[in-house]
Amino acid sequence: MMLVVLLLGALGVVNSAEMSPWSCNLCPVGACVADSRCPLVDDPLRPTTMPHGTNCNQFYLCSHGQACEMTCPVGLDWSKELQRCEWPNVACCNPAVPCLPGCPEVCTLPATTTTTLPTTTTTTTTTTTTTTTAAPPGTTLPDVPCLPCMQCTPDNRCPPNENPDTPTLLPHENDCTRFYKCTFGERCPMQCKPGEHFSVHLNRCDWPEFACCDPTIPCQQYSNDPVVPTAPPSVDCRPDAGCPTIENDPLNPLLLPVPGNCGAFYKCRSGDACLLPCPAGQHFSHVLQRCERPETACCDPNVTCCAACVQSKLQELQMLLSVSK
Repeated sequence: MMLVVLLLGALGVVNSAEMSPWSCNLCPVGACVADSRCPLVDDPLRPTTMPHGTNCNQFYLCSHGQACEMTCPVGLDWSKELQRCEWPNVACCNPAVPCLPGCPEVCTLPATTTTTLPTTTTTTTTTTTTTTTAAPPGTTLPDVPCLPCMQCTPDNRCPPNENPDTPTLLPHENDCTRFYKCTFGERCPMQCKPGEHFSVHLNRCDWPEFACCDPTIPCQQYSNDPVVPTAPPSVDCRPDAGCPTIENDPLNPLLLPVPGNCGAFYKCRSGDACLLPCPAGQHFSHVLQRCERPETACCDPNVTCCAACVQSKLQELQMLLSVSK
């Protein structure tokens, strides 16, 4: 009798795992696979994660005995030790990137040595007087250049009482695709979206020709307003009542679906909706505000919508946002 009870209990655990809303069992083949390293019962606040076997930008998130493939934000790698997406030099996954897991929040000065320049003797031919020039004081020379730390560092340009809704943004020293976001007196490195540059006068990332950061790219300006960007001629933009004239967060513009076209979306820019395509094979998800697999985007009524996958993606985004704060 006890054996029957144990068997029924085991079947109940397996069945409850399959019916859990956090399970990826409803996802298509390839999204989630059974993995013995994943527990059948998960802690939703501290889920089990595992590194990807071949791609540093991806990792696996366990869901009731299954391993679900996840992707880090652009420019970040998965850190097995920290159990989160991090800068490549902190994640220490890619062997081609120098590993600096102990990089401090503030760059410490490198080891220095004091070198005294030798005295120089100058003899002239017109006289027999010999003058000796005293060497300058000891000069401090670094042995090695300071490696850039990827964490936040103090900067007097960043106000100590930063408004998180309207943060101060600073340009990067030599990389147009990057910028700094101020947080309580410190500057934190950020990355523009692929294909965009940071614009000092627009105070946001934009197309390179409107960001005017790279001197090798001709700078363009919108004829009606020199500080409001427009899209390149190759992008179809039109006024749309659904797009706000003044964007609350220029770094995260509003994205709108295209009626009848799941493979594209509209990106709002100062009251205009600009038509942009999704990557091949992906559909736009209005809920997730990004392009996803068709079964996760839930746009095409002919494709079975994986509600559990949507919830899993939302949980992933919330986890990444909490890490970045």
